[in-house]
Amino acid sequence: MSDCCSPKLTTTKHQKLSCPLCHVKCKLVTKKTVLLHLVFPLNLDTPSENFYHCSNSECDTIYFLENGTSYNISQVRDKLEIQQGWLCYCFDISKQQYQHALDTGTASEIKDFVIKQTQSHLCACDIRNPSGKCCLAEFKKMENNL
Repeated sequence: MSDCCSPKLTTTKHQKLSCPLCHVKCKLVTKKTVLLHLVFPLNLDTPSENFYHCSNSECDTIYFLENGTSYNISQVRDKLEIQQGWLCYCFDISKQQYQHALDTGTASEIKDFVIKQTQSHLCACDIRNPSGKCCLAEFKKMENNL
C-alpha cells in the first residue's frame, strides 16, 4: 500500500481538538495537506502550527489551528466535492455513487478497484483527501450503515 494508507499511519493515535464552530472533535492533519487545499493567496502564509480538519459536513469550517484561526469551505480548492460528499478523492467516487452501488449490489467492484490501486501505490490520499487520510475506512462505514 502507499504510505498514506499504511497501517503505521492510520493507526497512530493523534491528538484531537474541538472545532471552534461546531465543537465536533477533530483530528490533526499535516501542513502539506492544508497547503495543497487552500486557495491562493491563503496558501502563501500558512502557519507552522498544528492544523485540525473538521469533517462535519454541516460545518463551514474545514481547517483550524489551536490558536483559533480557522479556514472555511470557501477557502479551499475542492469545495464542490467536499460539499457534495466525496468518498474517494483519488478516484473521484462520491458517497452517492457508492450508496447506489451498495443498493444495487455492485459495490464490491468499486471497493476492489480502490483497494487494488492503493496496494499498487497509486493513491494520493495524503494530498487529495482534505482530511489527509486514506478513504478505505469510509467505505466500511457506509457498508456498516446499511
